[in-house]
Amino acid sequence: MTNAVAVSEMVTSSHDRLSCSYAKAHLRIAFATRHDAFQWLESQHRNCMAVISAAAEAGLHRQVWQLVHAMRPSWRQHRRYPDWITAHELAVRSAIECGNAKAYMVLALSLGTALRSAGSHEAARGRFSDVLEMSAVILDRRATAQALRGIGATHCAARRFADARAFLDQALRVSKENGSWREVALTDIVHARIDMFQGRHAVAVERLTAAQNLLTTAGDPYEASRARAYLSRACCLAGDTVSARKYGRAAREGFLAFLAGAPDLWSARSLEFLAFAELAARNARAAQDLMADALAEYEVLSSTDAARLRAHLLRVRATARASVPSAVPVPVGAASAPDASAAPDNGRAGAQ
Repeated sequence: MTNAVAVSEMVTSSHDRLSCSYAKAHLRIAFATRHDAFQWLESQHRNCMAVISAAAEAGLHRQVWQLVHAMRPSWRQHRRYPDWITAHELAVRSAIECGNAKAYMVLALSLGTALRSAGSHEAARGRFSDVLEMSAVILDRRATAQALRGIGATHCAARRFADARAFLDQALRVSKENGSWREVALTDIVHARIDMFQGRHAVAVERLTAAQNLLTTAGDPYEASRARAYLSRACCLAGDTVSARKYGRAAREGFLAFLAGAPDLWSARSLEFLAFAELAARNARAAQDLMADALAEYEVLSSTDAARLRAHLLRVRATARASVPSAVPVPVGAASAPDASAAPDNGRAGAQ
């Protein structure tokens, strides 16, 4: 558990920190890079799940929620939703048993994110609503903003855009009152996704440009790169393939630099968005190569994304063989939209 905390501090340093009473400095591995840290945690994933289960059965509630929280990099990186959900359900109950309201809210937010990404929208909304209620009781305005954003993002995932906007606007208001500009930026990313679905591409570009600037200033390179990945897609949809390529490359470079080359879902998505920019610029061969690279990364990260992109790559190749001059993908928001702009977006684990 000591070393899981060490990994979490290196890889997800911008997330909510919870005190971990089990950390023993003399047992701590000095990881050289984020990649090394993540690889260690990956090698211990099954062991960690076994420890969580055994600790829960033994009534070691503090150890349960602390280890689940320390495994944030694993939840974010590989999107193992069944494990993510199972572990967090145990952790939420353990935090309640310990009477730790802060831990409960942080873990319930992460559980809501996993449920939303797995398609269980109503269950996710229930978790976020629970956090919203508790945050009002203990006067935690940051958790209030996060819960509001979680509910808004869940409505977005369910394509209830009017409801999503209402909660996102509330989240923005609370975050601005708190002076939490990182939270403002993360909320505007969700707003921009809705803008893209609704064909408001110039508005999405404006929001995402501001978001990536705020996140850079806030010292969150990972989320800044995620904003740039979406900005690449928005620029492409707005017809600006030059900017789409620029921001797509910047996003990819940012992810690779932050994780020292470790596999990451959003790094793969930045490649996919670059492929769509090349398609829009009528560079079918470059687009196919980028899609193939993204697919290779998805294969070890997300079976859902791999299946989606594999099907689209086959269509693009068939179109190229038929010598059709344009293979521009269906705009985001259409019923058959093939790209990751329409895929579940949980950002980093817990969206905190």
